[in-house]
Amino acid sequence: MVNILLVIVKVWAGVVGRSQALLADGIHSLSDLFSDFVVMLGLKWGRKGEDEDHHFGHARIETISSMIVGILLVATALGLAWNAVVNIQHHEESIPGTVTIVVAFVSIILKEGMYWYTRIVGEKIRSLALLSNAWHHRTDALSSIAVLIGVAAANINPAWSIADSVAAIVVTWFIARVGISLIWNAFREVVDTAPDRKVLDRLSSLASGVDGVRQVHDIRARYSGTQ
Repeated sequence: MVNILLVIVKVWAGVVGRSQALLADGIHSLSDLFSDFVVMLGLKWGRKGEDEDHHFGHARIETISSMIVGILLVATALGLAWNAVVNIQHHEESIPGTVTIVVAFVSIILKEGMYWYTRIVGEKIRSLALLSNAWHHRTDALSSIAVLIGVAAANINPAWSIADSVAAIVVTWFIARVGISLIWNAFREVVDTAPDRKVLDRLSSLASGVDGVRQVHDIRARYSGTQ
């Protein structure tokens, strides 16, 4: 509901306030809304136990959800960066209205709050998809910070009208970095990459401590969701 509200308000304020940065930020919030939908489906299906067709459960569905969120982040970052570069190249200048500053500030507070709330719940239920989506909220907050800096700079000095585009390019690097990390971690799980040495050594130690066990060797392990 918060994302729906932000999409409507940001797009409206971007058009009325003549701010391309805030309009782009509204599109970013729209990608957040879509990622929420993807994560909800992942949690609904991914938490199901094993059945006749899925002997190891459905945890990989949550992993795929996390990968989709990562792809959305990278795509959003590329789109915002391209838009910013085009604005700088064509020296497009416009002085955004005061309403854009208010909307950007409120967006930062709401999205940062959503980041912490989603992260706490994600850690509590050990959901990779929720933790991934928490970072999506954080990147939206960072995007709004760039908008706030750019809009404020343009209002202070009209000669700095491209400041929002420059700030947006900086922020897109952080957005893309998080997205690539999510895609990479999900990909490693999908191709059955083994846990690190510490996990394998811990498994070996636990197995060796069982009465009657004389030797432990050739341990093989893989992740399935958070398991």
